[in-house]
Amino acid sequence: MKSFLLLSVGLGVLGLSACSSIENPPPNPIPSTRSYVAQLAGTWNTNFTLDTAFTDRIQLSEIQTTEKDPNDFYIWGANKAGYLALGWYDPKTSEYVITVNTKELTQFYEFSSIAADGRVSGNTWFSSERGYSDDYAFTGQRTLGTASVNAPRARAEAAQLFEKLKASRR
Repeated sequence: MKSFLLLSVGLGVLGLSACSSIENPPPNPIPSTRSYVAQLAGTWNTNFTLDTAFTDRIQLSEIQTTEKDPNDFYIWGANKAGYLALGWYDPKTSEYVITVNTKELTQFYEFSSIAADGRVSGNTWFSSERGYSDDYAFTGQRTLGTASVNAPRARAEAAQLFEKLKASRR
């Protein structure tokens, strides 16, 4: 994108200068995570095995930005039991993260890409006051859908939880 600067005196033009934002980018540009986070919108069906097989359904639909960084986005919703769920993209690790926060623990799902048909595979693990669990393989499938949550309460809770979980990730 080029912009032009005209300098004039009276009615005559003294000079024309072309400035390019490509040649002079802003220092340390921070990319937005919004386009990555938007890929997390929908209903996620997840499967993993500890001693037995477990499944969950997570619905994510509302994208928010953080107060600290307007380029840092997350999405929130709920799982099938009604617990608050969050999703975000971490550009430092190039991973998508979905969490479900219950009263006793937080479950993390981490994966590096989303296939064209919405399938993912990665690791899931748990965090509680006692520490972190081992990693377990999981698979998931995203379909379209919307979340049904108490928006005003959940929005404030999601913002607080996002800051806490992002900072405490192992």
